[in-house]
Amino acid sequence: MSTVIKHSIITAEAPNVYDGLKYTLANLAGIEAHHAANSKPTLPEYQVSSFNHKYATLRGYKYHYVEEGNPDGEPLILLHGFPDMWYGMRYQIRHLAKQNYRVIAVDSLGSGESV
Repeated sequence: MSTVIKHSIITAEAPNVYDGLKYTLANLAGIEAHHAANSKPTLPEYQVSSFNHKYATLRGYKYHYVEEGNPDGEPLILLHGFPDMWYGMRYQIRHLAKQNYRVIAVDSLGSGESV
């Protein structure tokens, strides 16, 4: 019998969140093996180090942000939801920067490198 890794933790084996978490933890080794065998490497243009990282301090808080695109282009500020950070928008950042926009993606306080 083969094990099917599902995206949802709610399955026939675990019909509620609590049982789903227990099931996930019990099968963690298989999930990690599946991920390792099926993951593709991140393309160089989307790796963290390929983005232009900057910092700004405002009222004692240090904000991390990524700025890409035309410095004279129309600015677009991207704000993520919780829990996420700028990296979740990496594809949109690159696409919009190629469209001649000045793209600024800010890590909200407590996310990424903003503290």
